[in-house]
Amino acid sequence: MNKLTANTQRPNSLHYAIFQSSDRECLFQGAKHWDVSKSDKYRQVCSVNFFGGLQESGCEFYIEGLDDVFALLNGQWADDETGEDVVYDSHVTGYGIVEGVRKSDGVEYCFRDMHSLSVGDIIVDHMNNDQKAYIVDNFGFKEIEFTSKTEERFVPEYEVAA
Repeated sequence: MNKLTANTQRPNSLHYAIFQSSDRECLFQGAKHWDVSKSDKYRQVCSVNFFGGLQESGCEFYIEGLDDVFALLNGQWADDETGEDVVYDSHVTGYGIVEGVRKSDGVEYCFRDMHSLSVGDIIVDHMNNDQKAYIVDNFGFKEIEFTSKTEERFVPEYEVAA
């Protein structure tokens, strides 16, 4: 891991909400094609937490910023040999699981109900309570106007109890 720091501050709220769409009008479309009216075609698929509990040599691992979110959701810290990704497992929460059996050959499948972060996906940044939304663009991120609702499964337990 290469993001270990001695920082001990931990924000105590949702950090990054990830929204994806299965609508062809939104897939792989960056900021140039964005219109706030497309907001209802998106659903939250997971949350990425700033601090996931990883520690090494007295330092803690943090996901700090949109570039880190992009790297995390695209396998930056996955072990090439084992396929394990302890950083992903520690920081990404709330995703659904799809299970079933293929009709064509009877093979069972199980996968996350989301895909890697791609052009057209949206990150709502809850750091500093700004709740700014960014669309993944052809290069980098572009701030956009976005309206969304957070499903109960994405609200951290400590916020529900408060």
